[in-house]
Amino acid sequence: MSKSLLLLLLLPFLPFLALSADTTDKISDSLSDSHFEGGSHHHPPTVLLAVLARSRAHSLPTWLGLIENLNYPKSSIAVYIQTDHNQDNTPLLLLEWSNKAREVYQDIVLNTSSHISYTQSLGPSMWEEDRYLHMMRIRQKVLDHARFRGIRYVFFVDTDNFLTNPDTLSVLVRSGKTIVGPMLKVDKTTAYSNYWAGMTAGGYYKSVPEYFDILHRKTTPGTHSVPMVHSTLLI
Repeated sequence: MSKSLLLLLLLPFLPFLALSADTTDKISDSLSDSHFEGGSHHHPPTVLLAVLARSRAHSLPTWLGLIENLNYPKSSIAVYIQTDHNQDNTPLLLLEWSNKAREVYQDIVLNTSSHISYTQSLGPSMWEEDRYLHMMRIRQKVLDHARFRGIRYVFFVDTDNFLTNPDTLSVLVRSGKTIVGPMLKVDKTTAYSNYWAGMTAGGYYKSVPEYFDILHRKTTPGTHSVPMVHSTLLI
C-alpha cells in the first residue's frame, strides 16, 4: 500500500485521550460551519463502526459510553460487532447493549462465537499466528459488509482505545483522507501510540526521530504521512 495513503491527523487542541472541556468547545465551534464530504452538515455520510471485542467485560461499559458520546448522528452510524474467544460475559454485555441501541443507530449486526481459545493459545494477551489470521479475516468481513451495504466509511476502534474527545469521528470524516487516524496518547510519559513513523523494507517497525517529533507535537499541526496507522482509524 502506498505510504501516501496512510495519514495521521494531528490537530491543535486535539490530544484524543486527554481533552479538556474548553478545548472541546473550541473544536466544536471551528467545525460548526463545516460540511462532510459525501454529505452535508445536517446529513453526514454513513459510517460503519467495527466493534471487535474479546474478553472486555471489565471495560466495555466505559468504552461503549464514549462511543455513544461521539458527536456524529447515530442515524448515520451502522454498527458491525464481532466477539469470540471470550473468557467472560462480553457477548452478553454486547447483546444487551445492541438490543437497546438498535432504536437509535442506523443498523446493528452482532456476530458471536462460542470458541474459547485458539489452537496455539499461550494466554489471552498473547498473539499467535492463528489469532493474527483470524483477526485479518474478521477485518476483511467488516470491509466486505461495508461494500455490500454501499457504506463509504469504515471506523475501526479497538476496544482498549478510549476516545474521550467526542469530535473524533467528525474530524476524521471531514479530513477527506483515504486512511486516517487520530493520534492517541496514553499519558505524558509513555511513548506508545497508534502509528509508525518508520518502517523497514521488510515491513517491520523502525525507530526514527520523526516519531517523537509527531508524538510530542514538535511538528506543524495537521495531517502527517506515516507508513502505518493502527488500532483506531477511519477508512
